[in-house]
Amino acid sequence: YEADNPVIREEFLGFTPITDLSGRGIAETVIQLIREHGLDVHKLRGQGFDGAGAMSGKFNGVQKHIRDLVPSALYVHCSNHTLNLAIGDACVLKTIRSFFGMLKCVINFINSSPKRTTIFKNAIEATVCITKKRKLISLCDTRW
Repeated sequence: YEADNPVIREEFLGFTPITDLSGRGIAETVIQLIREHGLDVHKLRGQGFDGAGAMSGKFNGVQKHIRDLVPSALYVHCSNHTLNLAIGDACVLKTIRSFFGMLKCVINFINSSPKRTTIFKNAIEATVCITKKRKLISLCDTRW
């Protein structure tokens, strides 16, 4: 945070070992990590975790312990995790499995040829597109 030019940022601070896996123990570790990076924990405005009880619990979850210290740090369920759960549930449907199978084939088809990859890249650049991404990445399973 810069006083003259406030910008909301999300940055990866690092990995840290956790010995106490309770909501309180994880919260204390998170707060300690924030402070070790010279950040003011009282400026937190949001927290996003998966729906596991140790993280989201309203009585003893990480979000509750952090919120006790910093009431302005609102908790929201991680949208990526929510989306992944919804897609996982939808994948039992034959049409959805077929869609992802076809998508995987299209990605492999384009990526297996430098000529097709160049055509795809040029097609992306020819559109009015705000993304800087110019290639397809392979689909992969997510394990939360």
